[in-house]
Amino acid sequence: MLNIPNKYKIGNNGKRLNLKTFITADLTTVEKKRLRDNLKKVTLTHQISGENIPSLINDEYNCAVIIFLDIELADIKHKYFIGRIIQNMIKPYCVIRFYDSLHQAFCFAHKRLSKTEQNEIVVDDIVVTNPFGLHLADCGLFTEHLEFSALKNTVNKRDLYLEAMTKTYLCDNNLIFSDAQKLFESKVWFNSSQSLNLLRELRKLQAFKYDKTKAVMSKEKVILNTQIKKQINIIKKNYLGA
Repeated sequence: MLNIPNKYKIGNNGKRLNLKTFITADLTTVEKKRLRDNLKKVTLTHQISGENIPSLINDEYNCAVIIFLDIELADIKHKYFIGRIIQNMIKPYCVIRFYDSLHQAFCFAHKRLSKTEQNEIVVDDIVVTNPFGLHLADCGLFTEHLEFSALKNTVNKRDLYLEAMTKTYLCDNNLIFSDAQKLFESKVWFNSSQSLNLLRELRKLQAFKYDKTKAVMSKEKVILNTQIKKQINIIKKNYLGA
């Protein structure tokens, strides 16, 4: 999320977190070394708490707060590895902005309470964007659709988070669906289940298109073309009413 209101800001410059907090005993030796080598700085910048945007607390979710971390890496290429570890480690819904000397990237994760281990969370979905430049001009669609003021679903914090998470994926992969702009303008964002389902349908479409780029046999390409067209029609029908 961009331009988060100052009332959610942590101090003037955020709160620096101890890197040792993230080197936990359950990590392998290789994972610990990779974290030590690449994790340079972690700063808590914002925290959405209180009930101005209602919490969602039930048997499946405990979303009472959304936290925002700025994480400096030695190299942005490690963003997915470190994002996966930290999102699984942190129980609240968390927005991470990774950056190195040249690039930045966003990371979101949809979490639910574990049904088997009390007080533990399960990460069901994770979104890590491709790297883009550090300047505002490099942010592309993010500047329009990921502005805090542009988010529409404030029914509760989880709904807000899922809207931002799916819009982030769509901003990052808008070329996979020719009617992406219509999706941004649709009513899908007012329904968190629809937002999450849209994310999964877009991922299916992206997977089919990726497989097509790797296909060698003509028969395989024909099958994938059929799957791509079918998936596009599913998205149009379910989320654009086409």
